[in-house]
Amino acid sequence: MMPFKCKECNQDFPSERSLHTHLKKHKMSLADYYCAHYPKKNLLTGTKLSFKDKESYFEKDFENREQLLKWCNFEKAEVVKPYIKQLLEKRVANKELVVAPSHIEIETSELPSIDCFKKHYGSYSAVCSEIGIKPMFTKNIHKDFHSDCSNVNVFIDTREQQPLEFKNQREVKLDFGDYTAGGQNYSKTFVDRKSEGDFKSTLVGENFDRFKREIERCKSMDCFLFIVVESSFDQIKNNNDFTSHKSNLKFVYHNMRLLQQEFHKNCQFVFSGSRKNSVALIPKLLVCGPKLWETDIQYFIEKDQSWLGSLATKKEKAFTIAIK
Repeated sequence: MMPFKCKECNQDFPSERSLHTHLKKHKMSLADYYCAHYPKKNLLTGTKLSFKDKESYFEKDFENREQLLKWCNFEKAEVVKPYIKQLLEKRVANKELVVAPSHIEIETSELPSIDCFKKHYGSYSAVCSEIGIKPMFTKNIHKDFHSDCSNVNVFIDTREQQPLEFKNQREVKLDFGDYTAGGQNYSKTFVDRKSEGDFKSTLVGENFDRFKREIERCKSMDCFLFIVVESSFDQIKNNNDFTSHKSNLKFVYHNMRLLQQEFHKNCQFVFSGSRKNSVALIPKLLVCGPKLWETDIQYFIEKDQSWLGSLATKKEKAFTIAIK
């Protein structure tokens, strides 16, 4: 069987690789060949879609995620609604996901935002139900998250290299993570603090395997680990763009998503934005504990920053966002 035919000369080839090699005879690059014989237009701009590689060329209809989001706001709802559902379906099928992507996975991939799904389907859970999968996190933010937790006694692991400072703290040796709540506030919940550099280095090579074993220990003890990163997506990207020692962020985020999918019942990544924000956030995560294990923390802290207290606003807003 010869399934691959050259559109230039109609010659058949047994594999795609042999077809691609053959294109040299026509003095054509892959971009020349596929753009000529399989032209695609950008749905937002109407211009020809650029070619980076064959897989992405046939999968995408935009140059980047920003264009996708603009198109979703610009195009008619009856066109956008089935299109974004199809994108989610493809993601679930191609990645063989057992639960639907969380906010963090969506924001680091080529998917529309959770708010976009909510706009067209009423809720993220609704579109997930239509494609037959459960969202990774299903609960709203608990009201106790907005309580003042600053006085909680925080246990800090003795091996923590750059410990945060809390009103009440004590050094102890922890089996995993860097922080947990002491006394009556202990909730089988732990926090692993990561600087931006720690985050990037932890998710590659041997460090990745080591960190995965740490999460497995957490799981074996029926505990939960929040990985709090002292940066934001934008900060990480900007810093990476202007450094001479660039990290492969695509690979880093890929490994983060793998861990989040595999251990979604026992860990969750959260990007606080700064060390100062982490000091405000961590006691809340530790005190609320299991009340937040099934909540998409990143989504909610980005939607309403009243959790920062005086760092953001003195007036705490009523929290009405529903992910269900």
